[in-house]
Amino acid sequence: MHFGFSYIGLIFLLMLMIPNIIWSRNKPKEYDKYVKYENTLLLLLERTGEILVTCISLIFKDFNINNFSESSLLLIIAFILMILYEIYWIRYFKSEKTMKEQYSSILGIPVAGATLPVFTFLILGIYGNNILLIISTLILGIGHIGIHLNHYKDSVKENISIKRIVLKIIFVFIGIIILYILGSFMFKMVQLNKLEKMSSTDMIEYTTKNDDKTRISIAIIKDGNVEYKVYSKNMKQENTIYDYEIGSISKTYVALLLSRAIDENKININDSIDKYLELDNNKYYPTIERLITHTSGYKAYYFESQMIVNKFSQDNDFYGISKADILKKVKNINLEDKDYEFEYSNFGISVLGLVLEKVYNKDFTSLMNDFINTDLKLEDTKVATGKGNLDGYWNWKNEDGYIPAGAIISNIEDMAEYLKIYLNNENQNSINTYNPRKEINVSNYMYNKLDININKIAMTWMIDSKNNFVWHNGATTNFNSYIAFNKEKNIGIVILSNLNPNKKISTTVIGSKMMKELCGN
Repeated sequence: MHFGFSYIGLIFLLMLMIPNIIWSRNKPKEYDKYVKYENTLLLLLERTGEILVTCISLIFKDFNINNFSESSLLLIIAFILMILYEIYWIRYFKSEKTMKEQYSSILGIPVAGATLPVFTFLILGIYGNNILLIISTLILGIGHIGIHLNHYKDSVKENISIKRIVLKIIFVFIGIIILYILGSFMFKMVQLNKLEKMSSTDMIEYTTKNDDKTRISIAIIKDGNVEYKVYSKNMKQENTIYDYEIGSISKTYVALLLSRAIDENKININDSIDKYLELDNNKYYPTIERLITHTSGYKAYYFESQMIVNKFSQDNDFYGISKADILKKVKNINLEDKDYEFEYSNFGISVLGLVLEKVYNKDFTSLMNDFINTDLKLEDTKVATGKGNLDGYWNWKNEDGYIPAGAIISNIEDMAEYLKIYLNNENQNSINTYNPRKEINVSNYMYNKLDININKIAMTWMIDSKNNFVWHNGATTNFNSYIAFNKEKNIGIVILSNLNPNKKISTTVIGSKMMKELCGN
């Protein structure tokens, strides 16, 4: 969450407050007659929720639109709901019905007048990934809707049908979900059709258009020559070298370190992890190969209570989840001795990090930093520093268990040197990491539409058999990255961006297009 005045939050608050101010000054004469007492708890919840929602809507800039994306559909739906809310009040003010008749109408105030703003600010919270606003809106909703239900009973003087009102609320909720699904589908179709026709240059131009903060760094290696480009606003080129979180490309470093450990006879790739970690002996645990090929059966990650805390205080969901937490979870997961269907697993690579720590008797961060600096001879690539000359880096603790899955920070020059290692025919350890190990043929509609393929898996590396290149991508909250190479044609690229992958066009889409252009596919 980012602090800063939100004009969009102000607009929504005004749309909420103005009709209520008008109503309070012209409320029906029978209002006081029907509603003599308020439930103290509900009133407290409503007032507390109102204050929190007002403050949070104004001071968090997460709601402001930086570009139109799929998530912007949530904002559009929220705006539609508030328009319906305004229409509701306009009809209410024009109506000559009594309060009883108003409450007994088709939707009734408990459904329309109370639930529309609650749904609106819940959607705003989801759009801005703002857990504080979501919780505050729920508090407001309980109090607000509860008070209106009491008013309903007092004014109509009939037994209230909770079932009927709940069904109406569910109907509205389902309508919102259907609206979002249809809008999302239409948005994806339109965007995918546009992307298919765009060149990689068009994509970079679109992504940097009128954006002061975006920095996209690119390295292209062809026939041994390296070309660097750093793009800022409107594709302006500059010479600054920026530090980027490379996200899950960090996993390829883990694979390379594993390859060295195998070469040194410290690890056998066919061994199960209980040979290296202190685990119960009476159950099955996955092999090293299944970890490194994402076929172990482990999920992408497993929920920890710390993740709730992180929603309030961190961009990094994995912050504070310790190595001990990872090991404890491993002991509690029951798997079968088989190749599971491919499921990209941050957790699995984190477990592999524990194995590497054990065989080298060194904490993972120190181990990987030494490997990067001594073996790979990369001076500006580090693990879990949380520092650089851009904004929005993830924080990490020294004992965090998910560090192996995606905590490396690097720049375009070091990443180009790293890419050269894979284009070098003499480095057997690197060759071992990208040799195909399993056929997986991942089906993803968007990837298939854009001709982005994962046909085989190596040691973390994805293999596009159709277009004949090896690749990997990475993403954190504020960065996304892509690396790929075709060994036969001696071509490779690295793209680093300080944008969330869901904003504008991701480096995976740009990079895949660029590789096909360079390779003549």
